[in-house]
Amino acid sequence: MNVNIRWVKSRSQAKKKKNTEDAYLRWYTADGKQPQKRLKAVFRYTGRLDASQKRHNDNMNIEIEEYLNRKKKEIRQGLLDVKSFDKQIETFVEYGKKYASKLDIKADSKSAYRQALTFFEEYFGKHKTFNEITDDDVIALRVHMRDNGRSRYGRPYALNTINTYLNRLSLIQDDALKNPNVLCKTNPFEKYGQVKIDKQTKGEYVSASEYALLDYTICKSQGIAKAFMFSILSGLRKSDVETMVWGDIAKDEQGWHTYKAMVKGGQLIRVSITPMMLDLLGKRKGDYARIIQWNYSNLQIGDLYYWLHTTYPKKEIGQQKNRSGIKGLTFHSARASFITNLLDAGINPFRVQKYVGHKDLKTTMSYYRGKSEMHQKDLLKMDDMYKKEITGEKAKELLEV
Repeated sequence: MNVNIRWVKSRSQAKKKKNTEDAYLRWYTADGKQPQKRLKAVFRYTGRLDASQKRHNDNMNIEIEEYLNRKKKEIRQGLLDVKSFDKQIETFVEYGKKYASKLDIKADSKSAYRQALTFFEEYFGKHKTFNEITDDDVIALRVHMRDNGRSRYGRPYALNTINTYLNRLSLIQDDALKNPNVLCKTNPFEKYGQVKIDKQTKGEYVSASEYALLDYTICKSQGIAKAFMFSILSGLRKSDVETMVWGDIAKDEQGWHTYKAMVKGGQLIRVSITPMMLDLLGKRKGDYARIIQWNYSNLQIGDLYYWLHTTYPKKEIGQQKNRSGIKGLTFHSARASFITNLLDAGINPFRVQKYVGHKDLKTTMSYYRGKSEMHQKDLLKMDDMYKKEITGEKAKELLEV
């Protein structure tokens, strides 16, 4: 079986497609058939060309030659057969964008898919297809993201963040693998799509005593400072605090409360709104008014970080500056502080796990900052418990005599 490219005049009515030819991948099979498939987003200009069009055609010719060489290699290795031809030859980037757009998740969650696809496109280009992705490709991309990836602040990405992006690419590849209409035979991201993290990282948090130092009135953007403090008290995520309105808060015989999904996409659970939270929110407004007027803009994030830095001059503030194992205080640290402070207060870890919606107790206990040694006060407490039981048994014996 042989393959080549056939150029066909575009039938599109769009003005930008005028005087262009689309590329079709053509097979020559043993039974004399010549099936063909149009390659998405692969075209060349015809007629009198300007400089940019000539450059486009030159680049396209190079890509086509590389593409055909890969196809011929797949034929030699037995990876491509006539049955595969019935499937669509999808590019990873275009398929990934469509996949992410259809997901029933919040816009913030979709941003991880967008950034992951940006990484992929910058490294491989937008024409790489699923069946072209190899183990070596994934390893090379992983190393590139680790060594060369930079956040919008010009800093290296945290390793956990890189693993999040690689996980999103794996989910896209896995969806294509399950799609019977797409030519995709393996998912190399499953085996090679994670950066090894040698040391356990601990993020900065705000303890109960440190919370007492917070004063939102001295922050230039008081709304985001108040939202940060409310998240520490309630354990609610940024997105929940950002969209919460007064109508979400109701009162019954047990007190003020709201209902939120503590697990992304999970069922709603009751979240108590304490008097301290109500004092922070101030006078109640109309049901459709947001409980706190703020937004998560770069300007307000900057004000939040400056406020935290002036309050806690010895703490790391902002996104992780390096990979030393320390994560600076960010808005997400408020929810982490809520979990840590509950555990430090001696609240049953299983109840804390339920409150925050963790799937396993190990995740919840990773927020614990106490020492692992057995404290004297804990052992003395056990002594008292045993003594009470011993005294009770002796009392029973005396009564029986």
